[in-house]
Amino acid sequence: MLKVLIADDEKSIRNGLKKIIDWNKCGYEICGEASDGNQALEKILELKPDLVLLDIKMPVKTGVEVLKEIAELKKNPGSEYKKNTAFLILSGFSDFEFAKEAMNYGAKGYFVKPIDEEQLEEKVTELAKDMVSTANDAADLKQCFSQLFLFGVKEDAFPEGYEDNRSYQAVLFSSKRCGYAERINELEKKIQSAFSQLNPITVVHDQDIIVLFADCSTDAVDRTTERFIQRFQKSPFVITGNPYKGVEGALKSFLECRNNTFRLFFGEDSSLIHCTEIHENALKDKFNFESRIQDVIFCIETYDKKHLQQILDSSKTALTSILNPDAVKTQCITYIIELQAGLLKKYPERDFEISSAYDLVPKILEKTRFCDVYEIVTKFSYDFIENFNTNTSTSTITKVIAYIKTNYADDLKLETLGQMFYCNSAYLGKKFKEHTGVQFNTFLDQIRIEEAKKRLTETDLKVYQISKLVGYANTDYFFMKFKKYTGLTPKEFKAGLKEAGK
Repeated sequence: MLKVLIADDEKSIRNGLKKIIDWNKCGYEICGEASDGNQALEKILELKPDLVLLDIKMPVKTGVEVLKEIAELKKNPGSEYKKNTAFLILSGFSDFEFAKEAMNYGAKGYFVKPIDEEQLEEKVTELAKDMVSTANDAADLKQCFSQLFLFGVKEDAFPEGYEDNRSYQAVLFSSKRCGYAERINELEKKIQSAFSQLNPITVVHDQDIIVLFADCSTDAVDRTTERFIQRFQKSPFVITGNPYKGVEGALKSFLECRNNTFRLFFGEDSSLIHCTEIHENALKDKFNFESRIQDVIFCIETYDKKHLQQILDSSKTALTSILNPDAVKTQCITYIIELQAGLLKKYPERDFEISSAYDLVPKILEKTRFCDVYEIVTKFSYDFIENFNTNTSTSTITKVIAYIKTNYADDLKLETLGQMFYCNSAYLGKKFKEHTGVQFNTFLDQIRIEEAKKRLTETDLKVYQISKLVGYANTDYFFMKFKKYTGLTPKEFKAGLKEAGK
């Protein structure tokens, strides 16, 4: 049914117009009424009627003023009102100038009260046929664009000689990502309703709905799209292309959307993704997650959570540069399988009480967002580091060693470490010697001297500065320790580096 709105300041006339003809028989249903010009304008924008019976003389705004504002809205590229509403002007007297002005703003007819019911019925029936014909034309156009997106050639989709110079912008809605894969027709109806003011052309293509907007501003499209996606608790599932001229432009905008669908997998915060140019070299798979496994195993063995997180963070960044969801999933699956295999091979006696990597493969494959895939990878890695270092005396020592390697510059003592890791300092010292082969203080000095050598090699810092950075407040004491472990003073070590560099 087409929708009709009745706008007249006299209630009796509004009631009479409801009954003067059989609206349902003519193909209409009455969707609302208005008693002044402002209310009429509000109702038109809210209800989006197909036909409006508009009194020429109303309070606040005249019928002509309402027509003028609607015409301005439709001309404004930034406006979201694009409905092709038909208007029939009603007047209490015949006024050629009023009629002429109304027609200039798009009115389809002018009736003088009292209205002849036969003339009104004839006119609204004629308008209904035109609207249905227009709808059929739109259906034909929809079919043409469907063929265009399927075959990619204008000549295979549109009649010979067809020309269209309008600017087209494509927007892709992924039914799978918003939970409507099995109800795609329902999603299409929701989109048509939400975007009706912009006169969209919707095309179902695979599991996506492609929406074309002709001669609409990108701002208006974005605003309406943002409002639409707020209904869904899914993110992200919409890609907007750029506007281009003509049928070829519609195809170009569609291809932009399709070629950017991989970004739906990597998107996290925004539900609406705009197309950007993809550089060819960015698509090359240059990262190998498997190469990080030995470093991860070392982190697990030494309970080095800080370094593990650094590896996972850098790997996450590298994986997103691949721009291929399937390749990323494959790399993540390979990583968890090989990590588990590596640890089981190295420690066959250990019973790792965590999920099997193979049980996680289907879960990774079913994920539609990279952040969800990587959450599985991260949890798997951390489950190993905790499980490997739980409830053994060795686990306590590995945690202490990892802490020393990270915090060697602090004033470390067995007493304070014992308090931190909940064990007796004497017991800790004994186990430390058994595990490392050296006393605690010797191990700490060795770590500090190695760090000092790195700084002497890689920086231009003064010796006294390096002394403090590695944990020796007294520079003379640092000199003594450095010579004990290297056979050289810091200055001799530095001079030797310069000599070797000549």
